[in-house]
Amino acid sequence: MITDSPDGIKQLNTLIELSALINSSLDIAEIRKRSIQAATELVNAEAGSLLFLDGDTGELYFDVAIGEKGEHIKTIRLKRGEGIAGWVVEHNEPVIINDVQNDSRFFKGGDEKSGFTTKNMICVPVKTKDRLVSMLQAINKNDTSFSTSDLDLLVGLFNQVAIAIENARLYNAFFKAYKEMEIVI
Repeated sequence: MITDSPDGIKQLNTLIELSALINSSLDIAEIRKRSIQAATELVNAEAGSLLFLDGDTGELYFDVAIGEKGEHIKTIRLKRGEGIAGWVVEHNEPVIINDVQNDSRFFKGGDEKSGFTTKNMICVPVKTKDRLVSMLQAINKNDTSFSTSDLDLLVGLFNQVAIAIENARLYNAFFKAYKEMEIVI
């Protein structure tokens, strides 16, 4: 919950900045990166990532990964249903897991490959209407465990991010088709 404390004011400023960006930008990469940065700031997480489903292979891949080991994690791909991220995509439900190491769904290969230690996480499916757009992870809350307030904040925020990503995707597809038609004429 956002309060008038210094942290609450910082959260509100982060939300305002992200809202301005997603309502004015058609740069999908910028929207994706800034939304993950905002998510990790808002819930005081050590790291965050945005995963997408590869339409050809059905695997999840890390499109944006921020935090100390972010670049290492981007080489990992998960099968649909694999790991907590795969479970979230498969079941289309957000989850809070405050003891990841003891969760049977946890894919330890990510930590092993990156040298990162995942303690807790929030995973949120990012969707427009009934279509999955991507999947968000916020990892390792810095001061305590993740709460349902953190989850509610990220679900609400990423409902808006999903719309912005979809609008930018549609605009870019339209613009590309227009340019191709222009060349033909």
